[in-house]
Amino acid sequence: MMRGVEDAELEIRAALADVERLRYLDAAAIVRLIAAGDGFGPGMNARTAADLSFALTSFENYDLIIGARSWSSARYETWITRSLEPIIR
Repeated sequence: MMRGVEDAELEIRAALADVERLRYLDAAAIVRLIAAGDGFGPGMNARTAADLSFALTSFENYDLIIGARSWSSARYETWITRSLEPIIR
């Protein structure tokens, strides 16, 4: 029984790692669109922009701010938009 739980936990970890990998690829794709358009803000490059987009839009941040801190969706949207502004011009 213990082995089954351990295997299930490993599968869950692997699935979550895959979700995060795909989420980063999505962030990188958005960054490529920004780069093809007006480009990045001062001092920003594609790698840093993808990293910041990935981190700021994490499920953990959403859960902490909406769930634990009881922010409204509108307040969260305003914050995330303002937080991502330095990435683009």
